[in-house]
Amino acid sequence: MAKFEFRNPSGSAYFTMETTSSAFNTYTSSTPKYASGSFSSFTGSNITTQQTFLFKDGIVQDDFKLSQVVPPGTSSFTFDNVITIPVGAVLFTSTGEFELIITT
Repeated sequence: MAKFEFRNPSGSAYFTMETTSSAFNTYTSSTPKYASGSFSSFTGSNITTQQTFLFKDGIVQDDFKLSQVVPPGTSSFTFDNVITIPVGAVLFTSTGEFELIITT
């Protein structure tokens, strides 16, 4: 379980966590499914009711990656991963200007 906390001073941002792929940019049946899991505890200091709905339902996920729109202000969610994610096994990419704090 990990808490992802975002501090976004700007208006538009996007976050992705992706399992590292093979040299051919593909996933095989033996690739660990590091993005498998569920989400809970959505919070946000500057999120309206409509934005909360979008934040909760805005996660794009498959077994190998997850992506989320990062709303303005401070927001967070908890990711309950199915398998343990070793250091260096996933890539974090983003657009926009925000700070990400991950606690386990």
